[in-house]
Amino acid sequence: MEQKIGNNIIFLIIGLKNKNSFYLYIGQFVNYIFLFFLIFYITKYIGIEYLGKYMFAFSFIQYFSIFIDFGFNFTVTKSISINRLQKNKLSYYFFYTLWAKILLLFLSLFLYLLLLNLIPKVNNDKYFFLSMFGVVIAQTLTPLFFFLGVENLKLFTIIYSVSRFLALILIVIFVKNAESFNLLPLILSICLIAAAILSIFYAIYAYKLKIFLKVKVPSIIKLLKESLNVFLGNSASSLYLTSNSFILGLIAPSYKYVGYYSIAEKVIRISRYVIAPYTQAIFPKFSQKFSTQSKEESIKDIFYLIKKLLPILFLLWFFTIIISPIIIYVLNGKFIFDIFFDILIISPILLIGTMNNIMGVLGLINLNLYKLYRNLIFWTGFANVTFAILLGYFFYDKGVSFALTLSELVFLILLLKYLQRESNLA
Repeated sequence: MEQKIGNNIIFLIIGLKNKNSFYLYIGQFVNYIFLFFLIFYITKYIGIEYLGKYMFAFSFIQYFSIFIDFGFNFTVTKSISINRLQKNKLSYYFFYTLWAKILLLFLSLFLYLLLLNLIPKVNNDKYFFLSMFGVVIAQTLTPLFFFLGVENLKLFTIIYSVSRFLALILIVIFVKNAESFNLLPLILSICLIAAAILSIFYAIYAYKLKIFLKVKVPSIIKLLKESLNVFLGNSASSLYLTSNSFILGLIAPSYKYVGYYSIAEKVIRISRYVIAPYTQAIFPKFSQKFSTQSKEESIKDIFYLIKKLLPILFLLWFFTIIISPIIIYVLNGKFIFDIFFDILIISPILLIGTMNNIMGVLGLINLNLYKLYRNLIFWTGFANVTFAILLGYFFYDKGVSFALTLSELVFLILLLKYLQRESNLA
């Protein structure tokens, strides 16, 4: 066991030696710290129902954020990385990607305003949800694709980390009770938009980019076509990664159930992040190894890795359950059994979800089975939405928690089935 844990730490260190990866990890860590303190502040000083309201609104705008990103963080990042020494191409990809995102923003705004009037629960609190859309505007203006491509995330990470901490300070100062809660999304939006604009100016200045103000529609359409497949894949995965809070918010009689589920889901997600750097760090190693051996040998390596990680995953699962009552108490000032029960329902994902990630990302993608992986993600998402609607209607937070776990189990069964099939065909 100790040797296996030591191997994981070694692989994690290997991943962190890449500066780009290191700052991505730092940025993700800051996000989790920000989220933890935001959950703590809202639940302790304003109320868990308001946390549910925020999480519902945030899950709602995530659909638009995914639409506006449109896979650019993969496709355009790749193009920028290849052409990083050519200033004209750097400028072209930078500005035309921003123009494409702004076009998608206007389409999103039109649909968002339409839904605000059609969904009663949202229509009753228009100001709050309109303010939340500022986060989508910030996402539109954020040039993460550029800094990923040129592999210079240091200042970008600093800017966004400062913006989040500044937002947290302002929220503590100005959001004191339920009456001032509507200021929260406004403060968050302003801080993130400011960070996005500052990042744009930094990119233009640091890389001496040529400003493209004249918009050529065919160039924008070309960028959209190049990113379409990645966008479809991301959209499919969002069906079970971001939908449950939104579905629960629509069907539950109170936002407090969204609050219960959101805390439970975030506890498990943070626990999963413990193992995530390991799988990210060994991805290139598996990619290189798979290219020099048979498919059957590669699939055997996948199952060997899962077997190797199982003791650690069970230990992480056990530790998360043991420590979760303390986390619940710290966040709420009291122990809430409903949240603990949701954690118990979702906690198998620590094991099942990691196995899915290994078989899907390290396995199918490295075996060049991209279309199969995308299709499995789609059917998993469809299953999750179906389960969440049916079970959530009757059991609220318990129902959508079970739907999430059940959908990951469906994904596991599908992956095992298709890997077995590929192994037999090899």
